[in-house]
Amino acid sequence: MDNKQIRQAVHTALRNGTITKRDACQMCGTGGSLEMHHADYDAPPLDVIWLCRSCHVMADGRRRDREEGWEDTLIMESFDLHGLG
Repeated sequence: MDNKQIRQAVHTALRNGTITKRDACQMCGTGGSLEMHHADYDAPPLDVIWLCRSCHVMADGRRRDREEGWEDTLIMESFDLHGLG
């Protein structure tokens, strides 16, 4: 499934009650307008979490870092900087 098909599947599931939207961000707990986030597009399409805009931007950045191999590099650099590597 491509991203558009995944979003459509989530919206259909919301309409028919298969899944429900949370009232608060699942990262920081703030209420208000929430966005669906897929931590992994290879996971089942309805495997979503609900995030506020700020947390969604941060989570998408982390996913891109993982996909590009940056997360492991940054962790190793952090160990080296602190004399742990």
